[in-house]
Amino acid sequence: MLELPSLNYIETVETPTSFEVVASLNTKPAACPLCGGGVESKGVAAPMEIWDAPMAGKHVRYAFRGRRYECRTEGCPSFTYRGPDVHPKHGMTWRLLGYIQRLALKRSIKDIERLTGATTDQIWPVVLDLSEKLAGYQFATPRVVAVDDIRFGKKRRFTVIYNAENGRPLAIVEKLDAKGVAKILHKVINPSEVEVFVSDMNGSNLLLGESSFRGKPHVADKWHVLDKMQRQMSKIVNQTASKLKKGQAAELKSWKMELEGKFAAKDAKDWRTRLAGKKIESRRRIDDEGKLILKTKWDILKEHQPVRLVYHARLLLRHVYRANSRRQAEERFDRFLAFGSQVDMPADAAKAVQLLGEHRKQILAYFDVMWQHHDGRFRGPTTNQAEARNGKIKAMWKGSRGVKNAAYLNLRVVFEPYVLGATLILCNTCGKPEVLSEMEGLRRAGMDVRDARANCCSNCAQSVLRAA
Repeated sequence: MLELPSLNYIETVETPTSFEVVASLNTKPAACPLCGGGVESKGVAAPMEIWDAPMAGKHVRYAFRGRRYECRTEGCPSFTYRGPDVHPKHGMTWRLLGYIQRLALKRSIKDIERLTGATTDQIWPVVLDLSEKLAGYQFATPRVVAVDDIRFGKKRRFTVIYNAENGRPLAIVEKLDAKGVAKILHKVINPSEVEVFVSDMNGSNLLLGESSFRGKPHVADKWHVLDKMQRQMSKIVNQTASKLKKGQAAELKSWKMELEGKFAAKDAKDWRTRLAGKKIESRRRIDDEGKLILKTKWDILKEHQPVRLVYHARLLLRHVYRANSRRQAEERFDRFLAFGSQVDMPADAAKAVQLLGEHRKQILAYFDVMWQHHDGRFRGPTTNQAEARNGKIKAMWKGSRGVKNAAYLNLRVVFEPYVLGATLILCNTCGKPEVLSEMEGLRRAGMDVRDARANCCSNCAQSVLRAA
């Protein structure tokens, strides 16, 4: 693992955290790297330290002297030659550079620094160069595209474009309107080939659907639709529970005073401790006839009309998504709208029902594109996998303590599901990136390392095959 063909090893010192290797250079350049002309040696260069990929969990660092060479072509500058195994600009070996590039898709800069021993000043140019190469990569157009917003704190809001079928991000942009998102969308995929567009009922997403996916089904995401009524349910429950707590507090206070009058002073403190923080309903388990009453907090709340109405409306909305056809869903949705428009419905819940009625077309479009799954149930496209990916994106943001560079954020978010060198390659011939399927990645991994097609994009691999 330590051996590099271009170096002669003089001494290796092993410490608890690293291998320190003293070596000498045993090769010379065949030609000038700038013009390709002949070169002549001008002596040894100053000592240099070069980092290599870690071995056995320890950092590896080489200390050796390069050589200065001067080109015979007039006007061509002199240069320091470090050997073919060392990157000419980044001060590390080529295999460490590849190792950092693979880690950059899934680890923060601090994690890479801890694993390799290289400094942030050495790592960041490598990661930034990779980020710029992958920026704006055009993916194969998926059948279903989803758009969802994600927030970091109170001020940072991003829009993420997803492949809704596998939950993999296609692009991430910050604080853009529908026109800005549409511009990015046309760079990463071909919207005309998309069959279904899924999003929440945000106004900018509705404009995006009309502009970029005209004539295609625009489906309101199931989770966001149900969440509208769930929020109203939580709100009315909390309001009702708060009123009950205030009434219970007054009743509990009078009860405690009554108990303290019946017992001696030494027992009064014990009664205060036993009654503190307890609900009256939870203690009243037996009625006047001696029968056991098992009433939960939720049973008590449902006795109040506002809670009962919103709870029933939420059940009707959930029942809509259990329909097996568009016609059945329309009937159930009309029943939900009629129930939500009655006079006794709380004002905020009635507004939520009215808003859902305004998006009737997008909600019922779910049933136009649903299909039967292996378990026999019919389901349509949702942003479920995108929402799961949002949690990973937030964890990445928190672990990196924020990301300021847009290209690096795109690298960490969009290309995190891939493995550089397996399902994602940088072409050795043209330098362009290409995403491979898992089967194609395994096929290329089994190729001979001397095969020029092993790390080439599809176009360059065909050119190599024709030339052979």
